[in-house]
Amino acid sequence: MIGLNASLRSSKVPLMLFLTVQNIGSAMADVVADAMIAEAARFERWAQIALSLLILIDMVLVSRANIAYRISDKMLVLWGTAVADAINQFKLMPFLILSGQLCPPGIEGTLFALFMSIKNFGSTVGSFVGAWLASILNISSGSFDNLHLGIVIQFFCSFIPLAFLFLIPKDATGLSA
Repeated sequence: MIGLNASLRSSKVPLMLFLTVQNIGSAMADVVADAMIAEAARFERWAQIALSLLILIDMVLVSRANIAYRISDKMLVLWGTAVADAINQFKLMPFLILSGQLCPPGIEGTLFALFMSIKNFGSTVGSFVGAWLASILNISSGSFDNLHLGIVIQFFCSFIPLAFLFLIPKDATGLSA
């Protein structure tokens, strides 16, 4: 224990201090986890709406309206992507905490792996559906005529997950029915 005098090194004070700080930290983490679970359904709704609105940044980029406000394409894409990634991460946390508390003890890792597999599968399916939609709308590297329509379809489809929020058990989140 560098920096402590000999009387403190030989006493139980550092150990007690360490255990107290660790217990306070653990208690704070439990409070945060419980608050996240209680707010999961409400937060999920608003996070999904925010992500849907961020899709409109693509419309701004395609219409080049950002140039009128002297916002470069690079900054618009960089900040839009960064904010969307941050929201996606915050959306995932309450879900993982809630599912970890609802699953039987001992299989939390398996459940996490299953959820990540499902998330990756959904992302892959979404990429294929997007490619299919682009081919239907004749959007390609040489033709952007229907890109606005594709973005509008993407915007409205991004609200579909909101229809499934009722599947989150009310008693598990602490929200009244």
